Amino acid sequence: MTDTAEILDTPRPNPLLEKLRKKIPGETFRLPSRALFYKNGELDPEVENGELVVYPMTTVDELMMRSPDMLLQGTAITEVLRRCVPQILKPGQLIASDVDFLLTALRKVSYGPILPINHKCSACDLPEKDYALPLMHFIGKSKEITAEQFEAMSVNIDDYVVKLRPCVFEEMIRILQRSGEDFDSVEKVSEWIDTSLSAIIRSVDGLTDRAMILEWLGKLPRNMKEELSHSVERINQWGLEFTYEITCDGCGAKDNIKSTLNPTGFFTLPSSPKTQ
Repeated sequence: MTDTAEILDTPRPNPLLEKLRKKIPGETFRLPSRALFYKNGELDPEVENGELVVYPMTTVDELMMRSPDMLLQGTAITEVLRRCVPQILKPGQLIASDVDFLLTALRKVSYGPILPINHKCSACDLPEKDYALPLMHFIGKSKEITAEQFEAMSVNIDDYVVKLRPCVFEEMIRILQRSGEDFDSVEKVSEWIDTSLSAIIRSVDGLTDRAMILEWLGKLPRNMKEELSHSVERINQWGLEFTYEITCDGCGAKDNIKSTLNPTGFFTLPSSPKTQ
């Protein structure tokens, strides 16, 4: 005989939510990383080739994404990704480039394919104007990483073999938060630099222990550390490229508006632009 308490404790599927999910289907997108970096339960085991289903935001999600404090702490993005992309189990451990991609996809799924941008031509005196940017322009041109490129992410520093990786979202948030601090000693500046460098290291001579890698960085000569710093550019050649060229209606001048595009800011823009 089944125990009554056991019945009460067993979660039952909510038919209202199941019906709602069918009425509001998500859209499938493939991460630029193709999930090659994720080996520690960051994604649902059923995810194949980095393909995730993204569902529209709710009102609660919108409120979180428009909270400056929650955005600064990174909690808004991790919580919204957990709710809107349920196949993500550890959103804070996603590569930062994948997070940018998902935020762009989330904007498209929630508000439609057009991103309105207010821009003033730098070549004439016409007032600011709304421009309609197609989000699929960025999503469709996203550069994916290959398995060969993933394995090639390494650099030889003297006789050390350093395997590299892109920075994950949680580490990036911590680095950005500390960058605004007033460092009162050379030691603290050096510590921040070493922490930033360790965020892009997978292993050194096969060793993955983060504490040991940090200790090694602290003892590394300046010229070797600079060589490692220069290698950062080698791991940032994939993902979304937020550039878009617009043509002024008045003078016909072309302008690149890369500087005004930031996926985090996509959710503070109007959701129903007249430009659509």
